[in-house]
Amino acid sequence: MTLFLVHSLYHIFYALSIAERNNLTNVVIICATSNGDKFIKIFDSIRIKYPYKIMNIKHNDTASKLSDVDLETLDLFKKQTINELIIFNQDNMMAVYLGKFFHRKNCKVSLAQDGLKAYAPIKRNALKYKFERSIMYYNFIKSNGFEYSRFFVNLKYASYSFIDNLYLSHPHACLESNKSKIEVNLSSIILDKFSDLLFNNKIDFNKETIFFASSLLKFNVMQIEIEIKILTKLANQFNCYQKILKVHPRVSNKVYNELQKIEGWIIIKDNFPGELLINSLKSTALVFSGYSSIALFKPRKELGTIYYWLYPLYGTSIKALSWLQINKPSEDIILINSFNQLVELRKSIK
Repeated sequence: MTLFLVHSLYHIFYALSIAERNNLTNVVIICATSNGDKFIKIFDSIRIKYPYKIMNIKHNDTASKLSDVDLETLDLFKKQTINELIIFNQDNMMAVYLGKFFHRKNCKVSLAQDGLKAYAPIKRNALKYKFERSIMYYNFIKSNGFEYSRFFVNLKYASYSFIDNLYLSHPHACLESNKSKIEVNLSSIILDKFSDLLFNNKIDFNKETIFFASSLLKFNVMQIEIEIKILTKLANQFNCYQKILKVHPRVSNKVYNELQKIEGWIIIKDNFPGELLINSLKSTALVFSGYSSIALFKPRKELGTIYYWLYPLYGTSIKALSWLQINKPSEDIILINSFNQLVELRKSIK
């Protein structure tokens, strides 16, 4: 059996892509998130034929105590023979515990791609954060009666000894780890099976499209002003294109209301990953973002998808830029360094 521990819809799609790549026939996916029930309903509604089971454990990573039902579910898997455990978040309390547990049983433990973590090393020490997260882990194992094991958070990607392999879309660009790297791309075949999730949106899949992936969550005046300026310029330059703005599903109402004031954009707040929409487009797509991991997706070549990262335009408004070393995982990503370059962009697009 191959056991996946996931926390988002993207994780589920990538888990199925790994299963497809490895020709796995006995797959169990555990959704360790408060949204797990919603994810399961989505997959039940699609009814694809695939050899996997999907289950839910309502685990909030900041909470220590699991319910009796969830503990029974974990105990059930701990007693079974697991060939490989695949996790996505190396610092998630449950992922760490299960990773260490199955590693001691000589089970292979792998870390799968989650956002840009494999390609954007953290430059700060963050001692307070590491100490607090480590205390959370000890509270987690104590509250649930799990066996004691030593652990201290390390911000270096895939640095823990219990991790054997990495599943990545761009393994050559992951310079932080010397672990075994396996290339797996988000599967267009898998995404095709879930295209029905998009039918409730007013999207013309045959039209040339500008797609902007917004990472705004909380109200930040400077960041919002910059993003509105970017979106306005794109709307003016590409007025004949369909323009889709994908906002984060957890975006605050205040931010969402500000973005709604921008004319010419179809705003989508649904929970599905942006990769699903890009995969469904049948014509040219220009995909913009600050530095979104959506640029890791490799759609069908005939689509003519081009990715642009705009993070230099945000300056100090994005605090993470001061402590992340962002490396382009692909030469296909075009970096926009100034608003003048953004304005001139239209001339280079046929």
